[in-house]
Amino acid sequence: MKDKELRKLIGSRIKQRRLELNLTQPYVAEKMGVTASTILRYENGSIDNTKKMVLEGLSEALHVSVEWLKGETDEYETDITDKRELQIRDAMGDILEQLPLALTKEEDAFSKDLLLLMLKQYGL
Repeated sequence: MKDKELRKLIGSRIKQRRLELNLTQPYVAEKMGVTASTILRYENGSIDNTKKMVLEGLSEALHVSVEWLKGETDEYETDITDKRELQIRDAMGDILEQLPLALTKEEDAFSKDLLLLMLKQYGL
């Protein structure tokens, strides 16, 4: 597959997955640390979206594999099926990153147990 064709394929899959999750270009851009116009250009295939670093960032932001983005497989194998699940996962990741690092093992375990309990209650 030629480079231009690959960029177009990757771009169409980016857009497909973004729309499937009902995400905006600015949301994906924020997750990748780029501008919304960069995401637009990735989707259009007008700039190089085939670099390893770009593909890895897109696959993380959209919760799909690099292989799926490149068209090497039709299965993207993800447990994220809608925007709410993605937002919950992102929020939980942010919370876990902000937990104090000076906790004892017991305090850390308690914090995580408490967080899990709250999430289970939220699910009910």
